[in-house]
Order: sequence, then structure tokens, then C-alpha cells
Amino acid sequence: MATPAPNSQSHSGGAQPSADGTHTQPAASGTDSGAKPFPTPTSLDTPIQGDYTGFHRPQVHYTPPIGYMGEPNAFIKDSTGTWHLFYQYNPTNASSGGEHWGHATTKDGYKWENQPVALFPTEGETSVGTGCVVSDPSNSSGLFGNGTGENLVAVYGTSSGVQLATSLDGQRFTPQGTTVAPERRDPRVVRYQDWWVMSVVYNGKVEIHTSTDLKTWTLSQEIPTGEVTSPLLTKVDDKWALIASNMTGPNVYWAGDFNGTVFAPESLTPKPMEWGPDGYGGAAFVDGNTTVYMTLAANWAYADKVPTGDLEWWRGTMTVPRVLSMSNSSAGHVLAQEPLNPAPVIGSQVATVVSDKGKIDYTFDGTAATSRAMMVLLNITNIEGATPDHSVNWTFYSADKKEWLESGYKFDGTAWIRRGKVGPFKTEGYTEDITGMYKPEGNHMTVAALVDRTILETYVDSGKAVATNLFYSNASLSQVGLWADVPEGTNVEAHVFALNSAWENTADHTSSSMSPAASPTA
Repeated sequence: MATPAPNSQSHSGGAQPSADGTHTQPAASGTDSGAKPFPTPTSLDTPIQGDYTGFHRPQVHYTPPIGYMGEPNAFIKDSTGTWHLFYQYNPTNASSGGEHWGHATTKDGYKWENQPVALFPTEGETSVGTGCVVSDPSNSSGLFGNGTGENLVAVYGTSSGVQLATSLDGQRFTPQGTTVAPERRDPRVVRYQDWWVMSVVYNGKVEIHTSTDLKTWTLSQEIPTGEVTSPLLTKVDDKWALIASNMTGPNVYWAGDFNGTVFAPESLTPKPMEWGPDGYGGAAFVDGNTTVYMTLAANWAYADKVPTGDLEWWRGTMTVPRVLSMSNSSAGHVLAQEPLNPAPVIGSQVATVVSDKGKIDYTFDGTAATSRAMMVLLNITNIEGATPDHSVNWTFYSADKKEWLESGYKFDGTAWIRRGKVGPFKTEGYTEDITGMYKPEGNHMTVAALVDRTILETYVDSGKAVATNLFYSNASLSQVGLWADVPEGTNVEAHVFALNSAWENTADHTSSSMSPAASPTA
């Protein structure tokens, strides 16, 4: 997760450069209980191999090849159209600590390619803090000389404060060694007209700083947000959003306006980004009029405890990229999130149902989704006659019906997910019954549910209410149930699609010889 406050770091075990400038790893920093010794890479200068065939390994979500992945630091698009994801990463163990910056790239948001580690702890530091990456094509920073590459600048936290590192291609960053914002942490930087804007955390506030060269910063605003982390200020449509994380719940946001120096929130009370428990941190880039966002599917209470570390040597899952939009409502502006168009991984259509009869009870066999990833799309119209007792339900369950992941919506405004009947994983903070309140302001609503082995993303009413949930089943959830109890004349249209593996036919889609322990069978 986020780097501890300056001077309170307790991580251990960073890679150190050898005489030839390459990075070698220390001996394995430990093993997960019940598993074989962790396969610590001998070098981080080439992409680390992972086994993406593991039973719990998502197929259309990004996960690290091995080790522990924390929140995203940066999500950017370069001049060639390639998207770069940089994230907190411990390559020596499937637990947090000793963070480097991991790196992966994609052309479409779904099919990822692992890259070498991009940023290493420097001498005297045991980890690299959270931060961001910006492109400086005009060399406003003066850090690139006559460099003609992407001119990428990493802005990140250390024990002394915010520092800079540079790269021409994003493959390897070189620290510049100068602290540009003492004692601050979790910096996020955006370009506004012809200057830079940085949002950072300091003493229970989010500060806004401005700069023309990324090196000298001027404080322009202090926002009393309370204790938050990873404050992301981003443009969304014609508004701005300040998105932040906290240690006790999902990400939150403030909607408002920004003039380049001062952010004016509509309210000092933040709104939740999600009603699910498993969303932390975030990174975004603006491409034309589109804002693309990713967050880590994790919860501080059990991020180090989820069973994939023991079973498959990895922990940490990113959500699929999400497109942000801002809509006006009676309660002010609402930040909506919808999954990026899944065309790169969309597979066969498993089932379609269209009914206005009021009662629906269907079960679909999803074994055609050989990746064990599916998407359910619901479009419900003419809902004005629905009473608080009416409901719709979409549930994923095993062939023997001994495990199920239930989710649904009651027209009193209650959305729910029940994951207590899936697998043996139980630990403090892992809520089995999750509920959220949301009522659409109109005569129709939509639902998109994306299930991918160990993660369920649910988007209600075009993403105005979102939930991210992790789960760990013993068997494949290959069946889909759809039930509805709505007034006659309410039209329910449902489509179920198989999703193709984004890792199939890649170098990482290897045999299970790398798996540390036997996984459940499909």
C-alpha cells in the first residue's frame, strides 16, 4: 500500500546495483506458510516470468508475475499509443515491504506485457514510495539535455520527501537525488496549461503546489481532508475530481472546479467511489476528452493475507481500466466509472434473455467460458412501477451448487453482494455480506457484472454505483443464475458473454510447473 510517513519506514530488502549497473537480488526474504520457497528472481533487469495459468489467477485483469503488488503509481499513455502502468511492487516476496516500481504495458487496456522493474530503492532507502509519472516533452524541467525520447519524470516519495527520477523510455528511471518537497508524500502531478500542479499529503491535509519546472514548487492551497493517501486531482469532462484513499474504507472523491491553483469542491464532505470494500489507490490519464482510471482491488485489512500468496506466489489485482464521467444529480455531481470497452477480450455470447413478464428464473451454463471469466449485462426499463419489495438477482455458482457468489438489487435502493458461501477464506475485516444504497433517477437502470476467477466488479446504473470484491472459491463458478421479481411490463434484458484470456498465447501463459502448491481443480 502507500509508503509510511517519512522516517517511519520499516521495510527491508531492496535490490542494489552491482558494479556493472545491473540489479541482483538478495536471498529470498521468506516463504509463505505451506508453500515452497519463494522463487526470488536472480535479476530484475529483464521481465520476470509468471505463471498465468493458476486456478486463482485472473485472466482479464492485470496481476504481477510473482510477488506483491500494491497500488498503482502511474497510468500514462506515451507518444506511440502504448499505455504504461507503474505500481508498488515487492518482487522478493508475496507480502508488502521493500517496494520497487513494477511496470507493465498494454495497447488496449486488457492484454498486458510485463516489463523490467522501473525504479529501485536508492542507497539508504529500503523502499520506493508512491508517486506518479508525467511526460515532459518540452523539457520544462531541464533534466533531459538534448534527450529526444518520451522524457518521463517519476515524482515519488522517499523518507526525506518528494524526489524526481527520469527516463527516456519508461523502462528504467534514474533518480536525480534532490528533494523537491520535504516531508511530503504520495505526490500526484498533472499538467495545467503551461505549468505543473502537484497534490500531496501533509499533516492531515492535501496540499496543492504549482511549478513551471517540476523542481521548484509553490504552495497554493491546503485542503482539510483528514488522513488520506494518494490524492489524485484529475479532470473529468468539464469538472475536476480529487480522488483519495483511506485506511478504513474504499476510495473517496470530491467533485468541483479547478482554476490551476485552487480546487473548489462542491462540498467538504467526500463521496465514496465504491460501495464494495476492495478498492484502494488510483491513477489516471486524460486522453483527449476521456479520463481512464485504474485502482487496486485490495483492502488494508487482508491484503497480505489473501491465499494467492501461498498458492501461487503472487498477491494484488488491478481492476480493469475504467472510463470516468461526471453527471449532475439532485445530490450534486456524481463521478461514474464504467469498464473500458472489453472488445479485446470479448468472447462468445453464452445467453440472452428478454422478458417483460415480471417473473424470471433462468440458469445458464458458463463452461463455454474456458477462461472462467464472464460478463453479465442487464438493461432494465419501465421501472417506475417497481416497489421496494421488487428485485433482480444475478449469481455465479459452482456446478454442484455448493459455492455461490450472490449479487442483486432491490428497488428500495439496496444493492448487495454475498461472498460468504465462496471458499474457505475468512479473516478479520473480510466482510461476507456487502450492501450499498443507490436509487437511479430515471425510468431505467443498467448493471454490468464482470467476474474473473477471484474478482467481481459490479457497475450499477452506468457506473454511478460501483463495487469491487475479491473472493476465493474452491471450484469454478461456471454457472450463472438470473432471477427477477418485477412488475409486469418492466422489461429485463440480459446478456451473458464469455471473456477470452488476455494471457493465452503469451510467454507468461506457462505450465503450472511454477506453481508453489496444488491449486483447486476447475
